[in-house]
Amino acid sequence: RDAAMRESNAAKTRCDEMTEELAALNRTLAENTAEMGALSAQKAAEVDTVSAELAEARATLFAQLDVARDKLRESQAALASATLSRDEAQRKLSGLTTDGVILTW
Repeated sequence: RDAAMRESNAAKTRCDEMTEELAALNRTLAENTAEMGALSAQKAAEVDTVSAELAEARATLFAQLDVARDKLRESQAALASATLSRDEAQRKLSGLTTDGVILTW
C-alpha cells in the first residue's frame, strides 16, 4: 500500500510538473503570437508606406513624362514651322536668282 501511495504521489508530482511546463509553454506561445502579430502589423504598415511612396513617385514620373512630351511636340511644331519658313525663303531666293538677280552675302 505504501508503494502504491508513493507511486501515486510521484505520478501526481509528474502531472503537476507537466501542467506547469504546459502553462509555461502556453505563456510563451501567447507572447510569441502577440510579438508575431505586432511584427506583422509593423510590416504591413511598412508595405503600405512603401506602396504609397511608389505610387507617388510613379505619378510624379508620369506627370514629368507628360510635360516632356508636350515640350517635344512644341519643339517639333517649331521645327516644322522653321523648316517651312526656310523652304519658302529658298523658293523666294530661287525665284530671285532665276530672274537674273545676283545676290551676294
